[in-house]
Amino acid sequence: MKNKIDIDTFLEQLGSEAPTPGGGAAAALTSSLGAALIMMVTNNTIHKGKCGDYEELNVTSLEKASEIRSRLTDCIEKDAEAYAEVAAVYRLARNISKIKNLDRIKEVINTTTSVDIDKEVHLKRIEYLESVCGDPFDVSKLSSAMFDLLNTGYRDTRRVLLAAVSTNACAVPLSVMEDSLIGLHLVKDLMGKSYKPLESDLRTSTRCLHSGILSSRSLLSANLPAVAAESAELASKLRKRGDEIVDESAELVKAIFQQPEE
Repeated sequence: MKNKIDIDTFLEQLGSEAPTPGGGAAAALTSSLGAALIMMVTNNTIHKGKCGDYEELNVTSLEKASEIRSRLTDCIEKDAEAYAEVAAVYRLARNISKIKNLDRIKEVINTTTSVDIDKEVHLKRIEYLESVCGDPFDVSKLSSAMFDLLNTGYRDTRRVLLAAVSTNACAVPLSVMEDSLIGLHLVKDLMGKSYKPLESDLRTSTRCLHSGILSSRSLLSANLPAVAAESAELASKLRKRGDEIVDESAELVKAIFQQPEE
């Protein structure tokens, strides 16, 4: 995270009426706790000399857990940034009869920097709309045919923007899911091969990582309809990967908890 905050401040913000942080940030934080627990277990195993024949495994797992924890905490902030872009597009008028000012639309197009769209094409479309409807913006004198033509173009721009920012918003929960899955594999490999008194912490890590996956899957699903409006193929690909991670994580959790507690 570029802008680090303490846990009390984060929870106060999470519980406020502010739009961010939200569920995506909470999911990323939950999984990052799971990664930190893996680090705690491996650190203790290494420093207490309890590795036995598994020193290399614990050292490698510590390094990997540190990497995923860093990426997961970055996702806390990235989720807020992605949501802000999605919210900005949703606030745009759904058709030209509801538009009051085109400056806001231009601003959204220009500031949507995290996605790949042809900004020039859409800005020209909005500029033409402005040239026809004037300033202040007024559609009342348009013929029915001209209104339909301009409205179709505007709605296409809004749809493209929404699909683009929603695709970007899908990347954050999917990243949380991928890194959480890596974490679950680390836990599975460490069970019975790390400091025995801390195996309960590995089980807690498992719950955190799995919760992050399931929560992020819900958030991924929420953005898929807008993605599908532009590319059903991409939406299907994202949905499939999400389902694969959920299924694989369930098998890992089952395997971890099948091992007897001592």
